[in-house]
Amino acid sequence: MIHKLSTVQRVLICVACYDLLAVLAMYFITWRYEVNEIIFTQLAIVASTANLLWIWFLLHRAFSSIKKVTEHLKMVRHDNIIKIEASGHQKEINELIHAFNNIADDIQKKTKTAQKIIKH
Repeated sequence: MIHKLSTVQRVLICVACYDLLAVLAMYFITWRYEVNEIIFTQLAIVASTANLLWIWFLLHRAFSSIKKVTEHLKMVRHDNIIKIEASGHQKEINELIHAFNNIADDIQKKTKTAQKIIKH
């Protein structure tokens, strides 16, 4: 089921689960050990920092494929028509790669046809 979700939806679900666990852990710690406001604030800062790092990791991983596709598209602009290999399980990126490969195939076919017409 999770593979049918978009990358952004998966990242948001992971962040929401992490936030829920962090809040529950902070409240459990404050209840169990009767922590004062200063320690609670420190725990909140640590949890927020960890959450920020987790979000950065997920987004960096999710959008590194976009950088790869962009680099290949720049190569096409310079007449180096190539195909991109799908990597990972990101639904949107794989669809983009499939569409790009179809366009590259069409361009190659039309280029060959145009070259045959020019030769004759």
